[in-house]
Amino acid sequence: MFLNRIQWILLMTGWLSTALNASAQVSEPDYTNLGTSRIYWVDSTTYPGSIYTWRIDDAMVQCSTKCALVHTWKSSGEFTLSVQQTRADGCRGEIITKKVHVDGQVITIAANPDQSKIVGEEDPPEFTYTFWPALPPGDSLRGRLERVAGEEVGSYPILLGSLTAGPENSIRYISADFRIWPKSENYIYVTALQNSKTEGDPDPPLEFIVSPASSRPILSGHLERDPGETPGTYWINSRLVCPKDYVIDYTGCWFTINPRIITDITVYADPQTKEYGNEDPNLTYRIEPEGTNARLTGNLGRNGDENVGVYSIHQGDLDAGRDFRITFVPATFEILPRNLTVTADPQRKPFTTPPTPDPPLTFTFSPAPLVGDDCFTGHLWRKAGENPGSYLIMMDSLTVRTPYRETSNYKLEYVSNYLEIYYAETHEITVTALSGQSKEYGQADPILQFTVEPPLDEGDAFTGSLSRVTGQNVGLYQITAGTLSAGPKYCINFVPADFIITPKPISVFADEQWKSYGMPDPLLTWSADPELFIGDSFTGSLDREEGEDAGKYRIVNKDLSAGDNYQIQYDDNILHITPITLQVFIENQTRVYGAANPPLTFSIEGFIDGDSLPDIDTPPDILTSATNRSSVGNYSIVACCGEDNNYLFNYHPGNLSITPANLLIAANDQRCEWGNPPPGLTYSYFGLVNGDTATRVPPLLTTTATEESEAGIYPIKICCAEDSNYQIRYQEGALQVTVVQFDPEIIWSTPSDIIYGTLTSDYLLNATAVFQEDTLAGHYQYDPPVGTLLQAGAGQQLTVTFIPEDQSRFRAAHKSVEINVIPLDIKGLCRISDKTYDGTVAATIVERSIIGVLPVDAGEVYLMGGEALFSDPDAAAHKQISITGIHLEGSRAGNYQLAGVEVTNATIWPVEAEAALSVDKDIYYHKNEIVTLTATIKNGAPLVADGQQAAKSVTFRIDDQVMTGASGQTELPLWIEPGSRNLQSQLSFTVDQIMSTGNFFSGDKQVIANFNQASQNFRIAPQEVVTKFSYHQGFEFMVYPNPSPGEVTFQITMDRG
Repeated sequence: MFLNRIQWILLMTGWLSTALNASAQVSEPDYTNLGTSRIYWVDSTTYPGSIYTWRIDDAMVQCSTKCALVHTWKSSGEFTLSVQQTRADGCRGEIITKKVHVDGQVITIAANPDQSKIVGEEDPPEFTYTFWPALPPGDSLRGRLERVAGEEVGSYPILLGSLTAGPENSIRYISADFRIWPKSENYIYVTALQNSKTEGDPDPPLEFIVSPASSRPILSGHLERDPGETPGTYWINSRLVCPKDYVIDYTGCWFTINPRIITDITVYADPQTKEYGNEDPNLTYRIEPEGTNARLTGNLGRNGDENVGVYSIHQGDLDAGRDFRITFVPATFEILPRNLTVTADPQRKPFTTPPTPDPPLTFTFSPAPLVGDDCFTGHLWRKAGENPGSYLIMMDSLTVRTPYRETSNYKLEYVSNYLEIYYAETHEITVTALSGQSKEYGQADPILQFTVEPPLDEGDAFTGSLSRVTGQNVGLYQITAGTLSAGPKYCINFVPADFIITPKPISVFADEQWKSYGMPDPLLTWSADPELFIGDSFTGSLDREEGEDAGKYRIVNKDLSAGDNYQIQYDDNILHITPITLQVFIENQTRVYGAANPPLTFSIEGFIDGDSLPDIDTPPDILTSATNRSSVGNYSIVACCGEDNNYLFNYHPGNLSITPANLLIAANDQRCEWGNPPPGLTYSYFGLVNGDTATRVPPLLTTTATEESEAGIYPIKICCAEDSNYQIRYQEGALQVTVVQFDPEIIWSTPSDIIYGTLTSDYLLNATAVFQEDTLAGHYQYDPPVGTLLQAGAGQQLTVTFIPEDQSRFRAAHKSVEINVIPLDIKGLCRISDKTYDGTVAATIVERSIIGVLPVDAGEVYLMGGEALFSDPDAAAHKQISITGIHLEGSRAGNYQLAGVEVTNATIWPVEAEAALSVDKDIYYHKNEIVTLTATIKNGAPLVADGQQAAKSVTFRIDDQVMTGASGQTELPLWIEPGSRNLQSQLSFTVDQIMSTGNFFSGDKQVIANFNQASQNFRIAPQEVVTKFSYHQGFEFMVYPNPSPGEVTFQITMDRG
């Protein structure tokens, strides 16, 4: 049968392969698991067109030309896998079978969350877990979970550790974190303080309190709130960081953005006036409704220039801030003409015939000077007349002009005077107005007095009276001659003086004022005594000493004035700023029993804009009766003793709530040997504070294990502890009932060396577990398993794990041995190509192949390199070749060693060349002639030059008689008998050696001559066809194939014809 040795190879995940020989006796079936895909293939004699039929328990699963089966096992149990090869001619091989055992399942093991301890304490005896589905009968979980090492505060992943689910089950593990909590004194309690702002304002700093306060320096980071700027509440989050041995217990709170409340106010501008040329007065206004706390900044403005006219007062940059919306009511600002008094100077001239010209009519004006570049234009004029007498001087066209303005900014009041034409013979007298004449503003003018020098003649008297420049405001007014006259007899020289109008004294009494801290100032009012004359009014305002804190501030006269006509005697008063009341709300607090009291905080409502807690002189003290040892309950928080110049305090008490502390009571794990009563059940507290050593009511512990309980793990239940100061949770323990387990001994001798390609089998994997010389029942797990193809190499490790059947008495055991895998001998094959003679022994390898590589290594091992040489450089057929330096390469080359290389023979073909063979005369019929033959090489490059006479010696044979000529020449006696029609004779010659720079040719060669000319070419080449020629009357030379190497025979035939 052609399928009498089928080799099975099992390729598992990753193409790690094992092999079983079907002819061997297999005591254990092939094991695999549910869901595992495996590749089975058969190594047999390959016949083109063969069909392989694969069956599992007689059910065909594949029928194709493939010698491999890929199968995923979807059910458990023991199955018979078979394959049969059928050749194209219908011949069938034997059915090869194999047992396959499929079992096991995936067990999910999940570490229980919330496993923890306090830093510095020991880990729990075992980390707990939950698993599913249930294990198959007879299987159990063994080993224990472990965790990542570390004893600092933080989280550490719980690892699978040594936990196993038995040899036939695989594990899918779900990790959890083991938490190490800090000690209670390493908790830092951080409480965010409530804060707020008004929409649109920048955020204030987010403050927090720390308990214990000494922990604040070790904190870094900050608080930040959720993003958003619309009115509402935003949670304040912690971005604080503490050292690794501490933990932050953060209590957040809300940050409030209050909507901005816009108050509508109306600002009424006050109408204002000024006289042309004066500075603008302060532009004042009033606010409605009264009593708002709006604080306006900026100033009103007005339109227009500085000329007389009516202009509009506008809002300017007056602003009430974001909390107020202004409706502005404008008013007018009027620039009045400047009052200017122009007084003509008195003039005189003598009476003459013809009349003399008038003197210049001059004038004075007040107040002086004019504004800016203003100037007078026009002139004065007098009544006509040249006779002695007084002539009135009038204003005529006199006016004041402002540049670039057609209308006047002045209101002129003209005071006339006289031009006196006097007789030349008149007496001159000097009339002098008395100085120091005056009146108080608002009173009637007194009679103006004067003196005269020299006195009038007896009987003469003055008529009329003095006058003065018109005006009722405070100032100096020139006294003029007015209508005063002594008659034509006298010529008056008048000496003027000033008439003084003095200010009227009045008293201004400031009114006492009051306001609350933070409120705008009230209008500062006053009263006057006596009152102003009708038409007069006050301008300006009162002011007060700077300061906004509560206290007394003197009311002073800023720029209050009744004008130059009054002299004010100011009597000041006081503005009282009184404190306002703050509402102090003590914030409720919560802490855990045993912890230090958190910082007691409060919030304050009622601050004016810009003030905050740091501005308080003495902040309130916050007190509570609770201490760190106080029991769970509610405790009042009160405040007192706040002091500030600007504020009074109204306190609202708060509450401190002490909540139960977390306490874990854990049942301690216990162990006992089977047959003994359970030990006393104990427990441990985790989280007692304040020096407490136990709960008020201790916990109750129970277990179902007894001294008759089988080996296994039994829960220890815990419950029923009571203490109002603690929130109690429980952690069950475990009571493990064990039996004494023994360690089996594994007997496994070091296996003999194997050759690569030999699969691991039961012959090699033959460990035996014994205890006290008794062989133990159980399951052996080999690594690598049975059927593995080991790579070549020394000292490879084989490991076995023995799983005892009685796991209650025996533990699993392990052992390793080493095995040497010797590389497999393979042969190489090199094919050499023929070549044309070149004088060297070099040969060319055109094909390399190897014989004996296993199919699993196909394409991974290559024959590389090598130098091939002919035995000698001479041309010949089927010459032997020698080869050196050939070797193996490839990823699997280390599994093989080259046992030999077979090399094909190859031919060196002669080089083609031409030669000339000549005779020195004609050969005549019936004549004995001596003929000289000469051979000359012609085209033998590269061995000889063209036209060279190459023969060193040539030997000719005629009827086997050797004749030798020198230098490639010989004389041949040819005797031709008369009447001999078919006389034949043999002439042969052998080219023994033709020398040039090297051997031209040697070996099996044939020389062919064609003599139908006196000089004829011939070729040197193997296996040429015989040629013949006729000479003269039937003379023929015939050339035949060479009967022996190195010899050519010429046949001469005479024909009388």
